[in-house]
Amino acid sequence: MLSVHKIKIDNVKNIENNQSILNFKRTDPWPNKEKKERDIVVVEWIIGDAQPFRSVEHPRFIKMINTFDSRYQVSNKTTIKNLIIDYFREKRNNIQHDLNTIPGKLSLMADI
Repeated sequence: MLSVHKIKIDNVKNIENNQSILNFKRTDPWPNKEKKERDIVVVEWIIGDAQPFRSVEHPRFIKMINTFDSRYQVSNKTTIKNLIIDYFREKRNNIQHDLNTIPGKLSLMADI
C-alpha cells in the first residue's frame, strides 16, 4: 500500500463489532495552498521569535514538525528567507495603503 497510496499501516486493531481502526500517518505532501498556509505560520514564528533562517534545517526542528504534521515538508532556509521578504513587502504595502487612505494630513514625529 505504501508504494501505490503512500500510506503506511503499522497495525490494525480489531475492536467490538468487528470494526477495524487503521492507525497510520499520511506521508504524501500537502497541496500548494495548504503548504503555503503552513509556511506562513513558520515565517511568523521565525519573525516573532527572532529565530535564524537556518533553524528550519535543524534536525530536531524537522523531527518536531514531522511529529506534529507528517505531511508538511519543511522548506529550506533560502526559501524561508524569500518568504519572509515577501511577507515583509506585503505588510509594508498594507501599511502604505492604510496610510494613503487616511483623510487629511498625517504627521509623524521621532525623538532622537
